[in-house]
Amino acid sequence: MSRTAAGQMMLNRGRFTKEFQVYPESLDFGAIPTGGSREMKLTLKNISGEASRFVVSRIDNPHFRVRYQPGLIAAGLDTTLFVQFAPQGGLQPGTITNASIEIRTETAIFRVPVVGSILVITKAKKVQAGFRAYMKMASLHTVLKSR
Repeated sequence: MSRTAAGQMMLNRGRFTKEFQVYPESLDFGAIPTGGSREMKLTLKNISGEASRFVVSRIDNPHFRVRYQPGLIAAGLDTTLFVQFAPQGGLQPGTITNASIEIRTETAIFRVPVVGSILVITKAKKVQAGFRAYMKMASLHTVLKSR
């Protein structure tokens, strides 16, 4: 009897089912400025004895995106989903936005909460960043001039 046939017999007898683990259980992107982005990984692992399929449902929040390769995951293997938080215009600094990623397998539905906030950039921080860039340029100019 082949491994697949033996696995199917065990599945039919209820010894194991097609099961998955999703980790981490939630994603917190922290504070990102409007126009910026951050990507985090989400892992979906098949912990059963049979290959099984999955699909990610559409996210209802335009500031989050998921990249993944849909399809079959062999028993004991996993796949990585890449979740991106990219806040666009229309959100005020300090706004916290969230969504739920829905992963559908053949036997279960997983919901992974994701959250991110819009970074508040003050005028002082912009001046500091500009000053740091200026100092780097000035020190590079000094090094090149001394040669």
